[in-house]
Amino acid sequence: MKYLLVALLLSSSCSSFRSPSSDTELETVSFRNKKLEKKFLRASYAHLDEATFETKFQLSLERPLLFYRSYVNSFYSETQIKGHLNTAGTCMGDAHPENFGFISFNKIPYYVFNDIDDSGNCPIGLDVLRYFAALKLTDISDHDFEKLAHLFEAYAAGNKQEKFNFKLPDLIRANEKNLKKNTDGDKFLSRENLEPLGKSEKQRIITALKGQVPGLEILDIASYTKSDGGSGGLKRYWLIVKSANGHRELIEFKEQVSPAVAWTGVQQDPARSATPQFIWGTFPDYYGYVYFDQTLFLTRTRADDFIDLGKLNAEDRFKLLSYQVFIMAKFHQSRLQSVGGIKAQWIIYNSQRVSQRYIDAFNAYR
Repeated sequence: MKYLLVALLLSSSCSSFRSPSSDTELETVSFRNKKLEKKFLRASYAHLDEATFETKFQLSLERPLLFYRSYVNSFYSETQIKGHLNTAGTCMGDAHPENFGFISFNKIPYYVFNDIDDSGNCPIGLDVLRYFAALKLTDISDHDFEKLAHLFEAYAAGNKQEKFNFKLPDLIRANEKNLKKNTDGDKFLSRENLEPLGKSEKQRIITALKGQVPGLEILDIASYTKSDGGSGGLKRYWLIVKSANGHRELIEFKEQVSPAVAWTGVQQDPARSATPQFIWGTFPDYYGYVYFDQTLFLTRTRADDFIDLGKLNAEDRFKLLSYQVFIMAKFHQSRLQSVGGIKAQWIIYNSQRVSQRYIDAFNAYR
């Protein structure tokens, strides 16, 4: 697991980075539009019909961070970068504090970046900026934000991360809870946002999936509706599957469209199914891809977990955010070192600009 599944304690290595010689080295980020307008947001989500986009838009006005999260396509479409941080590399795509959590690899949970829908190739500086602008939209203090930016610079240079002790979740129990809540035996219950498919439609999909989910028997399928967030409006199915040993798992098929990073114009790897390998170095349990109805779907278990930042005390919250920053810095470390590194001042200055841009748009439409 060559990228994110790293040891919590790394040996220190040194790397010297050049400091910005003037403010002009900070001012390397620009925007295609004078301000963010709804018509621009709409244009970057042309795959959604009008009603679906309008629902997404209204839900996004709940809070500034959700507004920012909801338009990852727009971020990559309009945000431009020049200089050494414009160097293309593999990007997480939609890294933000709420997109980290526990996923199971060979039945062992790891705390990782956990949403690869928008992963791909992009200017590495934009990937870093995506995370830190989101962080700026939380209630984090300026002091802590700046400290995390400096930690990112240090981690990218090879400095070690202090050990962070996680209380690992029981993802087997999480799956059992999912099944208990949403199913009756081998059948889905009809619930808000969850509707079991009719017999003929279920059989049609099972037939289309022949050979694509080896070792798993599909017991039932339901459609699942999610209208908010960056992937709001995309087609989803939930499935009850059974393995040869009788274990049942609740999994999801999630429609995949062009990743947000493609809006930068950087060439993407044509093999979308290789994305988990690029991000994690391997495939998590129940992760993969299937294709039917002329649509690519990501498969994943619904048995995951996260740490609610809002429920942590200030000290533990900062420690967890510092670990997220470490994960991201480690992910980009080799490429950043090859181009001369990244400075905390650049992160602080441009994150403020991006976050304020989304706050202004949020307030204008709120």
